[in-house]
Amino acid sequence: MVAGCSERIASPPPPIDTNPLDNAEGFKPQRASNWCWASIVENVTGVPQCEVPSSVYPELSEVDCCSPENLAQCNLPGALQEGLLKAAGVVSTYTRSPLSREDLDAQIEVGSHVAVHLRGPTLQHVVLIHKRLGVAYVAWDSGQDANIFLGYQDMIKGLSYRGHAVKWEATTTW
Repeated sequence: MVAGCSERIASPPPPIDTNPLDNAEGFKPQRASNWCWASIVENVTGVPQCEVPSSVYPELSEVDCCSPENLAQCNLPGALQEGLLKAAGVVSTYTRSPLSREDLDAQIEVGSHVAVHLRGPTLQHVVLIHKRLGVAYVAWDSGQDANIFLGYQDMIKGLSYRGHAVKWEATTTW
Protein backbone atom coordinates (compact mmCIF):
# COMPACT_ATOMS: atom_id res chain seq x y z
CA MET A 1 0.00 0.00 0.00
CA VAL A 2 1.28 3.45 -0.89
CA ALA A 3 1.04 6.00 1.88
CA GLY A 4 -0.42 9.39 1.03
CA CYS A 5 1.62 12.54 1.25
CA SER A 6 4.15 12.43 4.04
CA GLU A 7 2.35 10.61 6.83
CA ARG A 8 2.79 13.66 9.08
CA ILE A 9 3.45 12.70 12.67
CA ALA A 10 3.32 14.86 15.79
CA SER A 11 7.06 15.56 16.01
CA PRO A 12 8.84 14.34 12.90
CA PRO A 13 12.61 14.24 13.12
CA PRO A 14 13.95 16.93 10.79
CA PRO A 15 15.95 15.62 7.86
CA ILE A 16 19.48 16.85 7.43
CA ASP A 17 18.52 19.10 4.55
CA THR A 18 15.78 21.28 6.09
CA ASN A 19 16.00 25.01 6.63
CA PRO A 20 13.72 25.92 9.53
CA LEU A 21 14.96 29.54 9.44
CA ASP A 22 13.48 30.34 6.04
CA ASN A 23 9.73 30.51 5.84
CA ALA A 24 9.55 34.13 4.78
CA GLU A 25 6.88 33.14 2.27
CA GLY A 26 4.57 32.20 5.14
CA PHE A 27 3.76 28.75 3.76
CA LYS A 28 1.21 26.83 5.77
CA PRO A 29 1.73 23.17 6.77
CA GLN A 30 -0.68 20.45 5.75
CA ARG A 31 -3.44 19.87 8.30
CA ALA A 32 -4.03 16.18 7.55
CA SER A 33 -1.73 13.32 6.59
CA ASN A 34 -3.02 13.04 3.00
CA TRP A 35 -3.34 16.74 2.26
CA CYS A 36 0.02 17.69 0.73
CA TRP A 37 -1.91 18.44 -2.47
CA ALA A 38 -4.53 20.50 -0.64
CA SER A 39 -1.83 22.38 1.27
CA ILE A 40 -0.18 23.39 -2.01
CA VAL A 41 -3.57 24.61 -3.29
CA GLU A 42 -3.88 26.77 -0.16
CA ASN A 43 -0.32 28.04 -0.37
CA VAL A 44 -0.58 29.15 -4.00
CA THR A 45 -4.21 30.30 -4.16
CA GLY A 46 -5.31 31.18 -0.63
CA VAL A 47 -8.22 28.70 -0.64
CA PRO A 48 -8.11 26.98 2.78
CA GLN A 49 -6.89 23.40 2.38
CA CYS A 50 -9.80 22.08 4.41
CA GLU A 51 -12.15 23.33 1.66
CA VAL A 52 -10.29 21.59 -1.15
CA PRO A 53 -11.44 17.96 -0.63
CA SER A 54 -15.12 18.94 -0.64
CA SER A 55 -14.55 20.80 -3.92
CA VAL A 56 -12.95 17.74 -5.52
CA TYR A 57 -14.91 14.81 -4.10
CA PRO A 58 -18.67 14.90 -4.83
CA GLU A 59 -19.39 12.67 -1.83
CA LEU A 60 -17.89 15.39 0.41
CA SER A 61 -19.77 18.32 -1.12
CA GLU A 62 -22.09 18.57 1.89
CA VAL A 63 -19.38 17.78 4.49
CA ASP A 64 -17.63 20.53 6.45
CA CYS A 65 -14.04 19.32 6.09
CA CYS A 66 -12.87 22.28 8.20
CA SER A 67 -14.61 20.78 11.22
CA PRO A 68 -12.30 18.60 13.37
CA GLU A 69 -14.92 15.87 13.73
CA ASN A 70 -14.95 15.40 9.92
CA LEU A 71 -11.18 15.41 9.41
CA ALA A 72 -10.84 11.61 9.20
CA GLN A 73 -13.61 11.39 6.59
CA CYS A 74 -12.05 14.22 4.54
CA ASN A 75 -8.42 13.09 4.84
CA LEU A 76 -8.17 11.78 1.28
CA PRO A 77 -5.30 11.93 -1.19
CA GLY A 78 -6.01 13.87 -4.34
CA ALA A 79 -4.72 15.22 -7.61
CA LEU A 80 -3.15 18.65 -7.25
CA GLN A 81 -4.27 19.84 -10.68
CA GLU A 82 -7.88 18.87 -9.91
CA GLY A 83 -7.71 20.70 -6.57
CA LEU A 84 -6.31 23.83 -8.22
CA LEU A 85 -9.07 23.84 -10.85
CA LYS A 86 -12.11 22.82 -8.78
CA ALA A 87 -11.30 24.70 -5.57
CA ALA A 88 -9.65 27.82 -6.99
CA GLY A 89 -10.36 27.94 -10.73
CA VAL A 90 -6.64 27.76 -11.54
CA VAL A 91 -5.76 25.92 -14.72
CA SER A 92 -2.52 23.97 -14.39
CA THR A 93 -0.41 21.67 -16.49
CA TYR A 94 0.37 18.17 -15.23
CA THR A 95 3.24 16.39 -16.92
CA ARG A 96 4.14 12.76 -16.20
CA SER A 97 7.83 13.60 -16.15
CA PRO A 98 10.30 15.94 -14.50
CA LEU A 99 11.09 19.27 -16.08
CA SER A 100 14.49 19.71 -17.63
CA ARG A 101 16.90 21.68 -15.47
CA GLU A 102 16.61 24.58 -17.94
CA ASP A 103 12.80 24.60 -17.79
CA LEU A 104 12.84 24.37 -13.99
CA ASP A 105 15.28 27.29 -13.79
CA ALA A 106 13.14 29.30 -16.22
CA GLN A 107 10.03 28.76 -14.05
CA ILE A 108 11.91 29.85 -10.92
CA GLU A 109 13.42 32.90 -12.64
CA VAL A 110 9.98 34.30 -13.53
CA GLY A 111 8.75 33.77 -9.96
CA SER A 112 6.63 30.68 -10.60
CA HIS A 113 6.39 27.79 -8.22
CA VAL A 114 6.77 24.22 -9.46
CA ALA A 115 5.04 21.26 -7.80
CA VAL A 116 7.29 18.20 -7.84
CA HIS A 117 5.49 14.88 -7.42
CA LEU A 118 7.80 12.47 -5.59
CA ARG A 119 6.88 8.81 -5.75
CA GLY A 120 8.29 5.53 -4.57
CA PRO A 121 7.01 2.05 -3.78
CA THR A 122 5.70 3.07 -0.34
CA LEU A 123 5.07 6.83 -0.57
CA GLN A 124 3.82 9.59 -2.83
CA HIS A 125 4.23 13.22 -1.87
CA VAL A 126 4.17 16.66 -3.50
CA VAL A 127 6.59 19.46 -2.61
CA LEU A 128 6.64 23.03 -3.91
CA ILE A 129 9.90 24.29 -5.41
CA HIS A 130 9.98 28.05 -5.01
CA LYS A 131 13.59 29.12 -5.44
CA ARG A 132 17.12 28.09 -6.26
CA LEU A 133 20.01 28.52 -3.87
CA GLY A 134 23.34 27.76 -5.51
CA VAL A 135 23.11 24.30 -7.03
CA ALA A 136 20.15 23.23 -4.87
CA TYR A 137 16.47 23.91 -5.25
CA VAL A 138 14.50 25.04 -2.22
CA ALA A 139 11.17 23.27 -1.84
CA TRP A 140 8.44 23.84 0.71
CA ASP A 141 7.52 20.53 2.30
CA SER A 142 4.10 20.97 3.89
CA GLY A 143 4.37 17.62 5.68
CA GLN A 144 7.41 18.72 7.66
CA ASP A 145 6.47 22.42 7.81
CA ALA A 146 9.96 23.28 6.55
CA ASN A 147 11.96 24.06 3.46
CA ILE A 148 14.07 21.23 2.10
CA PHE A 149 17.01 21.41 -0.26
CA LEU A 150 16.89 19.15 -3.30
CA GLY A 151 19.56 18.53 -5.89
CA TYR A 152 18.33 18.18 -9.46
CA GLN A 153 20.10 14.86 -10.13
CA ASP A 154 18.96 13.49 -6.74
CA MET A 155 15.34 14.18 -7.64
CA ILE A 156 15.78 12.52 -11.04
CA LYS A 157 17.80 9.48 -9.95
CA GLY A 158 16.18 9.00 -6.55
CA LEU A 159 16.58 10.09 -2.97
CA SER A 160 15.53 9.07 0.50
CA TYR A 161 12.62 11.07 1.85
CA ARG A 162 11.87 10.30 5.50
CA GLY A 163 13.05 6.73 5.04
CA HIS A 164 11.21 6.17 1.74
CA ALA A 165 12.99 5.81 -1.60
CA VAL A 166 11.40 8.31 -4.00
CA LYS A 167 12.12 10.10 -7.23
CA TRP A 168 10.59 12.90 -9.30
CA GLU A 169 7.76 11.28 -11.21
CA ALA A 170 5.61 14.18 -12.40
CA THR A 171 5.31 17.96 -12.43
CA THR A 172 2.49 20.47 -12.05
CA THR A 173 2.93 24.07 -13.20
CA TRP A 174 0.49 26.95 -13.51
